Amino acid sequence: MEGPCMEQACLASVIYAGVNLKPRVRPKGELLAHAKDFLDQYFASIRSEYFDLRT
Repeated sequence: MEGPCMEQACLASVIYAGVNLKPRVRPKGELLAHAKDFLDQYFASIRSEYFDLRT
């Protein structure tokens, strides 16, 4: 059985996009936790790059 991926390209993200995604309203607490985690990681990476540039 031949799949969507070839040696130089994989079409899975195009072909199967949204297959298992069911829209839902997330609870405010879950959304805030994900947002805080994202921002913590983002600013940690910026600080890391800033300190790497200074040394």
